[in-house]
Amino acid sequence: MSSNKILQILPADGWFASFTYEDGDESMDAVMCFALVESVEDGRAVQSVQPMVWSGGEAVLCDDLEGFEGIVRADEVGDDDDDEDGDD
Repeated sequence: MSSNKILQILPADGWFASFTYEDGDESMDAVMCFALVESVEDGRAVQSVQPMVWSGGEAVLCDDLEGFEGIVRADEVGDDDDDEDGDD
């Protein structure tokens, strides 16, 4: 079990978390906030900023979820046809 401590949360308007699962399914979930997280690694306190999403009725750090690939801005999310013609 990790011993993460959330020190602060920041708004995450316009960000999505990308997930790819073992069965090949993919999903994009809205990031609800970014969290300033403190954890202990090799006996030292380390701080990082991590995205959080709703999962199972609670706020969860994306790094703790299976299949988390990364985050993208909403303006980078769209169907592939829009990207091909360059008329965005």
